[in-house]
Amino acid sequence: MFDLAINRAYYGKNTVLTDFQLTAKKGENIFICGASGIGKSTILKIIGGLHTQYDGSLIFAHENVRISYVPQTVGLLPWKNVLANVTILQKSERKINKKGKIDIEKAQQLLETLGLADFAKRYPHQLSGGQRSRVALGQALFYEPEIILLDEPFSALDYETKIATLQLTREILHGSNITTVLVSHADYEADFLDCRVVRVGKS
Repeated sequence: MFDLAINRAYYGKNTVLTDFQLTAKKGENIFICGASGIGKSTILKIIGGLHTQYDGSLIFAHENVRISYVPQTVGLLPWKNVLANVTILQKSERKINKKGKIDIEKAQQLLETLGLADFAKRYPHQLSGGQRSRVALGQALFYEPEIILLDEPFSALDYETKIATLQLTREILHGSNITTVLVSHADYEADFLDCRVVRVGKS
């Protein structure tokens, strides 16, 4: 799905990552681990095109690969309800490309799968942390990505909620052919998602 080689990555004049390589296959789950501040999130942002200050190369299997990025701080729009948040990425793209209407029935089916069907008209402040994480996952999935980048999206959840969310994520991603790259400090998350472990630096 992609080949990444980072010789050196920067934030301003500071070097945050050196000598990192990663090859990901279609449908593969990858867990990137390492000490805090070593550049794990930078790797995700480079893959997602959110960070361009690096020397190296990033080659995808084809042009216009669809990528969803789920950050540590769930970035839902507080003035939009659950259904609107889930469809916002594809809605924005379709407005730009004039591709027509959003498939609301498909969005509602996804909310059913995520256990959010009864919360479609609620707003982010009316949801629990686990529910907000599931909305963010739904937003990423509804975009129909080939690659999902998960940047510690479950870190703020209590253990039981995290386990339930991980189990649901595994069920949804299983057999989906979506390439998933997860960054986390919790090694057991990699076990839940059946990931190949890639270590950055000394951990």
